[in-house]
Amino acid sequence: IFTGNIQARNDIDIVFDAHSIPIKKNSFSSILNYSVIEHLEFPLKFLKECKRVLTPSGKLFILIPFMYGEHDLVDYNRYTELKVKKIFIESGFRKYKIIRIGGTFTTINNLIINFVHNKFNNRTTWYIKGLGKYLLLIITRVITLPLFLISWPLFLLDKIVDSNSLNSTFFFVIAE
Repeated sequence: IFTGNIQARNDIDIVFDAHSIPIKKNSFSSILNYSVIEHLEFPLKFLKECKRVLTPSGKLFILIPFMYGEHDLVDYNRYTELKVKKIFIESGFRKYKIIRIGGTFTTINNLIINFVHNKFNNRTTWYIKGLGKYLLLIITRVITLPLFLISWPLFLLDKIVDSNSLNSTFFFVIAE
């Protein structure tokens, strides 16, 4: 097990660009990737690299935002289910399963959370230093805490009354 990122941090084992993974072919039986693909300029190149470093029976588990606000300085893409299928086929994965996460209620809640974050912690405030930065962070957390607390009940509500919704927050893909 190892962790990788493009930026060095204490909790990262290997620093690398996801477009060129510095690992030999057929090295891993599984890869877990959480909300990274939207930050990549060349996502197809990344998926081909994942395919390359996976063993022939290896699996890629990947979470891809769909109806989710921009959340970084480098945030390129949102994919429909059709686009997700297309990029996985083009990258050489022979089998994949796409699971929609969240429905209408979860997505609305998430968009409200993103609205608050964008209002108080948007790109124009990311460079604020010192006390001002912490005050904005506290305001954001206080406002969004109740929304985070109702997220799981909303997931359940979506499963019950909105199970066939096209309004999903994420796609979870298992590919091999």
